[in-house]
Amino acid sequence: MRLGRISELRDQWVALDDDGRVLGTTGLYRYRKDAHEAVWLSWFCVAPESRRAGVGGQMLDFTIERARATGATFLRLYTSDVSNEAAAQRLYESRGLNIYQTRNRFFYRLIKREMRL
Repeated sequence: MRLGRISELRDQWVALDDDGRVLGTTGLYRYRKDAHEAVWLSWFCVAPESRRAGVGGQMLDFTIERARATGATFLRLYTSDVSNEAAAQRLYESRGLNIYQTRNRFFYRLIKREMRL
């Protein structure tokens, strides 16, 4: 198999340290159903060795500013109540991304959060 090309993803970013190591990823996307009012946080992830060092907060602040620049009214995201997302929940709350809807799934609760931009 030969790699033909790699497509550039619009509104997706990778956070790197000074040595070029990946610290995390973040991005924005839109859904057709609410594209007139919202952008959604996508692929928000901090590398395990970079957690609890302020990287997630810096990345989320960066993404919020990018979301504001789109002209959208809301930034929204999907998350859950699984235990390994507890720190992310605190981060989202600290930045004003409040819960506006939940749904029970088999083994977890799906959470939708939003903030007014």
